[in-house]
Amino acid sequence: MNNKAGLKLIIFVLLLSIFPDPSEAFYKKKVLVGQFQNPANWDKPYHPDTIIAELIAWELLRQKRYQVIPATGNRMPEMTQKPSQEMGGKSGRMDQDSLWPVALGETPKKSAYTEIRGKIIKFLPDMEDDSGSLHREKAEIHIHIELVQNNTGRVLNEKTFKISSSSGTEPFSIEKLNSPNGDGTTGLSSMNKALDSLRLQLGSYIAEILDSLLLEGQIIATKRNEIYKNGVKEPEIEEEIFINLGLSNGIRIGDQLQVTAVGLGLKDLYTPTDLGDVYVRAGVIQILHTWEGTAKAMPLAGKDFETGFIVQSITPFRKRGLSSTNINPIGLEEEVPWWEFHGIRSVN
Repeated sequence: MNNKAGLKLIIFVLLLSIFPDPSEAFYKKKVLVGQFQNPANWDKPYHPDTIIAELIAWELLRQKRYQVIPATGNRMPEMTQKPSQEMGGKSGRMDQDSLWPVALGETPKKSAYTEIRGKIIKFLPDMEDDSGSLHREKAEIHIHIELVQNNTGRVLNEKTFKISSSSGTEPFSIEKLNSPNGDGTTGLSSMNKALDSLRLQLGSYIAEILDSLLLEGQIIATKRNEIYKNGVKEPEIEEEIFINLGLSNGIRIGDQLQVTAVGLGLKDLYTPTDLGDVYVRAGVIQILHTWEGTAKAMPLAGKDFETGFIVQSITPFRKRGLSSTNINPIGLEEEVPWWEFHGIRSVN
């Protein structure tokens, strides 16, 4: 009996170490559903790339755990970094001694978020399946998915999914993909069934990857104030940092975030090899004020932060209870079938 009790205790401790405490919640990472490629030589009047992209966007919205960035032509504008007047108009890094490896690479010019993109290898909605005495259509989808770190262009994870179904009760029709099922008069095609299975598998896969990542944003402005205290001639410098993370990402007053300088794509001087990216920790900031998509912070460690520096959460999740405000800006008020593409907030 004692051995069984000890084993149960060990299992319980392991589960606690694997899963976040109920008092913790994942930060809402920024996600863009990007472009998908249609199968080679696609000549049908409908567009599987749009169907898949909107299916993924709907699933992410349904989960209510991520900040889904509206897709404007499926591309976000690049950042333009200018020397800050508060920093003396310097064009280089704030401290070449402490951050010098970063200067060997390129400065990131793209926004920090995760992009989901991919290629549709097969999209076959009405293959013949002559098994048994009944003739049913058979649908098949093969799709390759990539999760990409937008500011570096690095592929974080990728996977190929193969889904098939022959359990539909109606012939395939693109019009029926846009019609809800539930009025009791219409059934679903095998492609509907395959897409719904694909949605669930993609949702589980994407959630697993995103939940393992740190929340990422960027410094978008800095301000340095001169503070005179007790008649001292030399002023103290008080620095304020403005970041593009806020309530919609789960950021609350008091949260501490790490600031990182990044150098992209270091080149090997002796071989034509990409040595990867360099990350150097520049300091830690604490949140003072929060708004919907932005926040103001003060430094706890480090100084002279620059626009474009990466801001990251220390862990993927945060402790609840720091604020009584509970805002869910991207939640859906009611369940909507995924195949009702038009009107999805993230893709219109």
